[in-house]
Amino acid sequence: SLWGFSVQNEPDGQTPWENCLYGPEEERDFIRDHLGPELEKSGLDLKLIAWDHNRDDLFLRAHTIYSDPDAAKYVWGMGWHWYGDARYEWWA
Repeated sequence: SLWGFSVQNEPDGQTPWENCLYGPEEERDFIRDHLGPELEKSGLDLKLIAWDHNRDDLFLRAHTIYSDPDAAKYVWGMGWHWYGDARYEWWA
């Protein structure tokens, strides 16, 4: 069963195909003003995960979203991919 979802997989991902790019403030505002209220109205028991990208910008994204109580109340947690930060990929 579905228990949660993320706002956007890799919101900073620059790809050759169409995708939706969100900066920290844009993701926060989208959650606060649109996705969060609609999810709440739906009555679905789903968890909302923000970021869902590489861990190198995790703290910036978390700080931006969690610093706004009106956005933070909708976010269950932050998602991140373990790869994508050369400082920690010494095993490669």
